[in-house]
Amino acid sequence: MIEKPLPKIELTDLFLEEHFEKIQVAFHKHFPFDLETSNIDGRAIRQMCSANCSPSFCKVIRSSNAGAKRCHQDKLRSLTIAIETGQPYTSICHAGIVLVCIPIMDHENPLGGLFFAKCLCEQPSEEIEKDVLKRVKGLHIDKKRLMEAVAELDVISSRKLHEAAEFLFILLYETTELDPRVMHWRRQQTRQQAEISDFIQQRKDLDSVLQYPYESERKLIGKVKIGDRTGAREILNTLLGTIMLQKDGEQLAEHI
Repeated sequence: MIEKPLPKIELTDLFLEEHFEKIQVAFHKHFPFDLETSNIDGRAIRQMCSANCSPSFCKVIRSSNAGAKRCHQDKLRSLTIAIETGQPYTSICHAGIVLVCIPIMDHENPLGGLFFAKCLCEQPSEEIEKDVLKRVKGLHIDKKRLMEAVAELDVISSRKLHEAAEFLFILLYETTELDPRVMHWRRQQTRQQAEISDFIQQRKDLDSVLQYPYESERKLIGKVKIGDRTGAREILNTLLGTIMLQKDGEQLAEHI
């Protein structure tokens, strides 16, 4: 007997309007951001978007078909990276403003994302205006109105954006019945990769004269990619030992 494929799980099957309302109210008590819910295809779910989730700046950009297409591509890219890394993803959109994406997953099923920010991290200036105009070159939009919209954008520090992203990430999974285990595992893996990369670069910078164990580094990165934490830890300890022995040997040679 041929088994029928399981029906595809949609965002609105598990993330309901009542969930969005609770999240929006709680989020607004701490941060001045409107929210936009998008499915896995990057399409906004209108009934789960704040009334003012799109500032005038975004509306001017999307008044052009090419601009709207670029916005959609940006959202898809943010969704992909946020889901792959298991954590909020902050980027500068194609038109030059900040966009934050919170991934929505249930166990192994990517469903979509919550977007917010759509702001600047510093006060509008001539340099920012030039950058925006350079980015939107070729779009058939009202440039004068766009510059007026730049002046209307909220200015939020990067630290505040980070705090808001972390708060919303936790709030999302505490408010809903979504299973965050795979998401947490991916986030832990991403952080582990970042920590190891930072450590390796520091050792390369400090010990450039030493014979660096590149083969061990390659094996270590491979273990991290497949989620083998025990194997990664063993190789990392060996890598550290090799570096320290080389360092001690060099110091000993200096005293002979």
